Amino acid sequence: MAKVHSAKASMKSLDLSKAGDSAIVINAFNDKGKIGKLFVGQGGVAWKVGKSKKRRYSWTELAKLL
Repeated sequence: MAKVHSAKASMKSLDLSKAGDSAIVINAFNDKGKIGKLFVGQGGVAWKVGKSKKRRYSWTELAKLL
């Protein structure tokens, strides 16, 4: 089976409470290239595709979506 998607993560700090705006950034890729970035922080998550604005979700909003 061929690999279809992959992800690369980076962290600014091991202490998530002191990491700032987005503690973890996950770059998502498909077989054609980068498809977006997922920003994970203390207050919630945000998804950004290309040069568009980030779509932000609090943890409560994300839980409702899932």
